[in-house]
Amino acid sequence: MDPEERREQLTLATNRLAVLDTVVQAQNRYAQVAEVIAAAPDSDAAAAAVADLLGVPPLLGRAVCDLSWRRLAADSRRQALEDRDETAAYVRELTAESGGAGADRDR
Repeated sequence: MDPEERREQLTLATNRLAVLDTVVQAQNRYAQVAEVIAAAPDSDAAAAAVADLLGVPPLLGRAVCDLSWRRLAADSRRQALEDRDETAAYVRELTAESGGAGADRDR
């Protein structure tokens, strides 16, 4: 993989990791997430409230609001954790290959 392709892959993987981290947080705090969504006057306010609750950018708050309720099932939570761990490993691999520059988002 050439350096430009590696940078693109690292950016994509880092963004995916941010989304997966947020999904896992929301799954672990589903009752609080549901509460702030239900209390919001509209969908924009709900997304902002979720983002604030989870400490993430507004775009990720919107992504949580757009999740299907089935993502709260135990098998979906396990899958999200596995996906997050695999993506974090890929980010570490790409970062190591590029000389250590990149995101350090493994949680």
